Amino acid sequence: MCTGCVRIDKEKQRELDSILGMRNTAREIGEFKKKSYCQQIDLYLYAMKQMPPISLATYLAANGESVLPTLLNRLSTETDELNQRDLISALAEMSIEMTSLKENKNVVEVVRRKIEEMKNPFNREGAEKSLRVILETEQK
Repeated sequence: MCTGCVRIDKEKQRELDSILGMRNTAREIGEFKKKSYCQQIDLYLYAMKQMPPISLATYLAANGESVLPTLLNRLSTETDELNQRDLISALAEMSIEMTSLKENKNVVEVVRRKIEEMKNPFNREGAEKSLRVILETEQK
């Protein structure tokens, strides 16, 4: 199971700097994809906590649908609402970048359930916007 990341982590910061320092998106994505899906998700969540946030959702999307089971498992077990919101945002980006997820009943069900459980209105609003993107994105 993937582990959470909510604190400053020097190792994750080095990984992030290493990937983003390549100045070539194709090389950055290639380096990112060398990591396990759990490590990619952890790095994505870590990057989202930077000021300003750095979204690696496109990098996650580059894995195609094969990352979905790990991403959904992480979302299902994630207790931190900010991480939940960011994971749902990554799913929305994936729906735009790769293929529409609106027909994937498991994705929509897990996202809806997590949104219903959210107590923080800011996180809920952001997650609801991402769900709308998922539901409105047409197949490519």
